[in-house]
Amino acid sequence: MALRSTFEHGGLMLPALTHDGLLPPGRHKSTVVEVYDRFVKTAPNRSERDDIFSAFELWRSRALAEFGAGVLWINGGFVTHKAAAPHDLDLAFFPADLPLAEASLLSGDGYQLLTIQDLLFAMPRPGGWLRRVQPAVGLIDAFLARPGDALTWHGIWSSVKGPTGDLIPGKAKGYVEVVMSR
Repeated sequence: MALRSTFEHGGLMLPALTHDGLLPPGRHKSTVVEVYDRFVKTAPNRSERDDIFSAFELWRSRALAEFGAGVLWINGGFVTHKAAAPHDLDLAFFPADLPLAEASLLSGDGYQLLTIQDLLFAMPRPGGWLRRVQPAVGLIDAFLARPGDALTWHGIWSSVKGPTGDLIPGKAKGYVEVVMSR
């Protein structure tokens, strides 16, 4: 699919980034095209961002087939204009049809699309634990969210971390909401 400019699609126009390269606090509705325009096409480290966005497009296609429609909250270094290249795209997916998404997990198929954390290995491995496995060759950090967890996800997605990964008290940032439909 060739992506065209947000202006050609009457996009929602994300707000200007802060001097830190962050979205202002809050949840900002957007389109996939606008996300591409803002956080790939006109952002630093375009090559890395193109790879991440390609992984996101593949993830989105597979998630739509597996979980159905819903709402994505996109966060992390990808939705910034920081000097350092992002490592991945963080997302929380709120399925419109929770029973369908849960059925996908019960079958085992849906787990290939989600980040798995703190997994105890049945096979020998030093320490026996695997800290984290992310889908799409590690370029997507995806979580299935329940509607009742929106306030928790808002708090997590609004938090700001410093260079060492520690939370910066009293500082908040924004994140992007995209509707995923069939």
